[in-house]
Amino acid sequence: MKINELQTKNTSLREVMVELNDLALTEKRDFTDEEQTKYDGTKSEIELNERSITRMEANEKLNIEMAGTALRNEDDGENADVVTSQRNAWADYVKTGVISRDFQGPNGGFQFRADPLLTSTQAGIINKGIAPMSVLNTQGLAFAQSLGVNIMTGLTGILELPNMAQIDASMVAEGAAVGLANAAPAVIELKPVTFGTTQSFSKQFLLNSSSDIVGKIVADMGAANERKILDHAFSTFLTDALDASISTTAGGLTYGDMVNLKVIDYNLGNTAYVTTTAVRAYLEQNNAGSAGIKFIYDNNTVAGEPAFATKAADTNAVYFGDWSSMVIGVWGSPEVILDEYKYKQYGKTEIAVMSYADAGIQNHRSFKWANDCSAGV
Repeated sequence: MKINELQTKNTSLREVMVELNDLALTEKRDFTDEEQTKYDGTKSEIELNERSITRMEANEKLNIEMAGTALRNEDDGENADVVTSQRNAWADYVKTGVISRDFQGPNGGFQFRADPLLTSTQAGIINKGIAPMSVLNTQGLAFAQSLGVNIMTGLTGILELPNMAQIDASMVAEGAAVGLANAAPAVIELKPVTFGTTQSFSKQFLLNSSSDIVGKIVADMGAANERKILDHAFSTFLTDALDASISTTAGGLTYGDMVNLKVIDYNLGNTAYVTTTAVRAYLEQNNAGSAGIKFIYDNNTVAGEPAFATKAADTNAVYFGDWSSMVIGVWGSPEVILDEYKYKQYGKTEIAVMSYADAGIQNHRSFKWANDCSAGV
């Protein structure tokens, strides 16, 4: 989000705070609990936006200072303008995705100019045609969403996930007392955890390579963050799903073991099996031993339920449950940060992509899982 957009948003948020104050003053009363929560949340969001604006303004000031330094160090004023404008246009492109009109290629994409410091030919525009890149892209948050995982975005502060067992009632017989409620509320807290990845590019690469290549690398850095967030989500079974694991037989994972995972307390309609690609391959080669079912894992189903495999799942683990009880919280938007100073002595620019998220199992009663299926796999 740009500085002016954040400033406009803060103006609207301040109007909300003023309206709440005016309402309370007009009615000569204090805030209700709901109004107080809304007022405090709005204030926190404004403060967060102000910090973002401060960082962005500092970054713009730094870019201006860098441009001035580049101009002072160049002997040829015309070439200095090319270097400075290209650097600024590239920085804007990486941060906003908007290409300056002066650097738009005829077929789309960012158009680079030769670096006058690296060539004596003063070559003009360098255009390169490239084929689409093929890179590993295992599932991220899109996969979690397809499972029905509850993904909450735009968070500020701590996210509390209250949960408890379903209360049981009693049928009262003559002379018998009503059974006590068995409510035991618990809260799982999610706090923003930093997920990030960096990549250093040489100045020659940035100036002479196609922007499509660099853009693909930066995009996959963001996708790598999502894959790591999904890894973290599955790891929460070790802490949040405390009583859900089962043991497997010495002979390896069987069809009966898989069926036994279906004995869960809650089922709201988003149930599915999830395991690793290695366990899937093992199950696809083992007979189910049940009438009408050839293999345990057959045509992306197990025991009549949808089944998925992902590298994000813990090694040798199999999960079954209602995936809406898994929550992934996301704070803010991914940040793309450019650093031209860290590796300046090597003539490199470092790009970092940072994401802020956390995950938890809101109600472990919605899952069963086998945490070690290594026998025979």
